Amino acid sequence: MALSIAQLGQVVSVEDALELQLRLLERLGFSARSWQPGSVARTLVELNARLLSAQSEAIRTLALAGYNETAEGPWLALFSKSHYDNTKKPGLRTRGLVTLTAGAQAPTTMNFGASDLVFADPKTGRTYRNLAPITLAAGQSVTALIEAEQIGAEGDVPNGAITEMRTPVAGVTAANRPLAGERSWITVNGADDELDQHLRERNRLKWATRSASSLPGLGYAAYALEASLSVRRAWVDDQNPRGPGSLDLYLAGDVAEVSDAVVADVERFLRGEVDGVPRMGLGANLLVKSARRVPVPVRGTAYLAAAYNTEPTQRAINAAIRTYFRALPIGGTRLSPSTRGRVVFGELYRAVLSIAGVRNVSFTSPSDDLELEPGVVAIPSIALRFESV
Repeated sequence: MALSIAQLGQVVSVEDALELQLRLLERLGFSARSWQPGSVARTLVELNARLLSAQSEAIRTLALAGYNETAEGPWLALFSKSHYDNTKKPGLRTRGLVTLTAGAQAPTTMNFGASDLVFADPKTGRTYRNLAPITLAAGQSVTALIEAEQIGAEGDVPNGAITEMRTPVAGVTAANRPLAGERSWITVNGADDELDQHLRERNRLKWATRSASSLPGLGYAAYALEASLSVRRAWVDDQNPRGPGSLDLYLAGDVAEVSDAVVADVERFLRGEVDGVPRMGLGANLLVKSARRVPVPVRGTAYLAAAYNTEPTQRAINAAIRTYFRALPIGGTRLSPSTRGRVVFGELYRAVLSIAGVRNVSFTSPSDDLELEPGVVAIPSIALRFESV
């Protein structure tokens, strides 16, 4: 009888493989359990158990690699490229604007080459360098484009957070400020490597761009994810939010909202200004905007086996919670298109339990599924206690 995908996807542990062989040998009349550790017979059986376990891992990987819902890591990247022509999005460095101001006591004219100046957020320690040469005169201000030295969404610090110059210049101060009329100093949102969940969603949505009869909302979401590397999540409110025939397209980055510059990039892509291919229907009443962040307190106690109550395990637990929220769709997980989304308590619980050494976790917040408003992106505020059991 043919094995199912679920059966092929199971990994046999070394212990289970050893036990299976011992049972088979006993049925054949061998006193296998009496073989002493280190003996030739016992060693051969243990070696074969390791080989069987490793073989089951290879079988699992190959069995799951051919499906969008089950492929993982590099195999999902290969599957996505070969079947959907989707390339896994790389991590990004945050880019944005910093304003340098020279006091009257500063040198008359100062010229700096690209990467000469290092700016920092003193709270997070994140550092940034200027991307182009800068000329600054005493008593004047100039706005410069800077880029984070580290890849990742953590570079998306708030307005006014970058105030330290690691390459100090007498009489010159700096601060990351948005241009007039803009919400944020950021022009390109930072991001980590694309999550498997986000790549799978891009693959699923690709079908909506291949047929004129597809739901337009799904197509717009697919195009938004294609338009910018900074956009990692997209969702369309197609319930006539601004009157009959209206659609609102919400965008989110790796962690939170996206900048006005990224929203503008998506709008230009949809209008066909990037490559000459219009992607909006004639007369479409479509509004593109960033999702709005909503903090979600994550409080409670994680119970760990004593040997695992260490700083690395605690960091892994916090990282698992953040990954769950990064993968959460805009507005939360929806049971049906007509219902509000939510933070699913059971999925958050399983994310913590997936970490080695965790015996249990008791959340005081949230204590059940948490319903979210449409168009919001949930940001965890984590404060867990860790106890040994």
